[in-house]
Amino acid sequence: MAVRVKEGISFDTPGGAQVNLRRGQLFPDDHPYVKGREELFEPADDAASRSAGGSGAAVETATAAPGVRRAVTRRRNDEGEV
Repeated sequence: MAVRVKEGISFDTPGGAQVNLRRGQLFPDDHPYVKGREELFEPADDAASRSAGGSGAAVETATAAPGVRRAVTRRRNDEGEV
């Protein structure tokens, strides 16, 4: 299974090289960068469902579907004029 970096992290490898991982990078869950740092990663499926609105968040489209009209509400001023 693939995992995703939650937040940007930096660490040194046993060989002395510095590794910088950016938020959102994907790795297999058995990758050496993941081993021992599992709390810094999340399953990629969770991140994908969250970005697709799977967490229950309403997703609004920017335009109406073909053949559908959108309602427009006009604001009225204090005197009731549009």
